[in-house]
Amino acid sequence: MSISVIIPAYNEETLIVGTLQALSKQTMKPTEIIVVDNNSTDNTAKIANKYGAKVITEKQQGYVFALKKGLEESKQEIIAVTDADAKPDPKWLEHISDIFQDKK
Repeated sequence: MSISVIIPAYNEETLIVGTLQALSKQTMKPTEIIVVDNNSTDNTAKIANKYGAKVITEKQQGYVFALKKGLEESKQEIIAVTDADAKPDPKWLEHISDIFQDKK
């Protein structure tokens, strides 16, 4: 299964590192990580690029607009969303995949 992780972000340079590091430790690796930079004035986009995330920009300010842009950008079977200050459990994506594969 292919999984895309969408991270809407606005001025998260101090917190997004922890999120991206947590995603790199997933037992099931995401097919792609999309960080939607929502007009940050800090180094959020630069840091996300450094960690290998695909960075796209949403000019219209607001979480909903950034999330919508990320959802439109992803072409994967499963889309997981997390915040730029979250540290998902190492089995987060594995659990999501298991749910989608369960025939019940």
